[in-house]
Amino acid sequence: HYSPRNRNIRVTSSTSSPKVGEYIVFHVRGNFMMDRFSYVVMAKGVILLSNTETMDATIRTFAISVSPEMAPAATIVVYHVSKYADVVTDSLTFPVNAISRNNFTVAINNKKEKTNNLVEVIIRGQPGAYVGLSGLDSAFYTMQAGNDISFAQVLKSMITFDEDSNGTLIHKWISREGLPDEVVYFSKHSYGVDANRTFEYTGLVVFTDILIPRKQDSCNTTAGMYPCLSSSGSGNECFRLDQKCNGFRD
Repeated sequence: HYSPRNRNIRVTSSTSSPKVGEYIVFHVRGNFMMDRFSYVVMAKGVILLSNTETMDATIRTFAISVSPEMAPAATIVVYHVSKYADVVTDSLTFPVNAISRNNFTVAINNKKEKTNNLVEVIIRGQPGAYVGLSGLDSAFYTMQAGNDISFAQVLKSMITFDEDSNGTLIHKWISREGLPDEVVYFSKHSYGVDANRTFEYTGLVVFTDILIPRKQDSCNTTAGMYPCLSSSGSGNECFRLDQKCNGFRD
């Protein structure tokens, strides 16, 4: 992370699978002395929570409650402004599981009617919960051609509601037996290599008279050239947009 004075702040989380109604634990640390820091939590372009924490040790641990508005993914932005007008920031995007908060079970009784023309479906769960049922032939179900709704498909659709600049990491298991795919999402830090781009990629607009650090480059973005932003580069290395993640080592 680029900083003119080589000062950085880092936010991590020890909660592997945040769920609505529970708490998520964050850890903030820095490589310099600071008395306090501020943070905002946002999801789908809306700021949901903001606060200031006191830095009384080398690492500060705090927890916040996970609300339904944070689903399917939320971003925490941590920043600090020193007395010398140094701005340092970091962000972390974490997934939020808001599905199946009401646990229920489904059982089938095919002996309800002796002619075997009727099948009884028994659903047990919390009173007042709405449960939808969908029937599909087993041959079509094993094809997994998108005719049915699965847990992975719902999560994939919900995760696209947020911005594309910051997102979570995904790992997918594809079944060879024709069962629905299984997915898991992990927290991920911002693509920003400096404080300026970190705020930009999270969708925050900053109004200040302080110079927010930005790594200089000589690439003409109007002409479709973007900086490589490598740590060892001089800032003059550029690439075209069609070369992004094309599988070739330039």
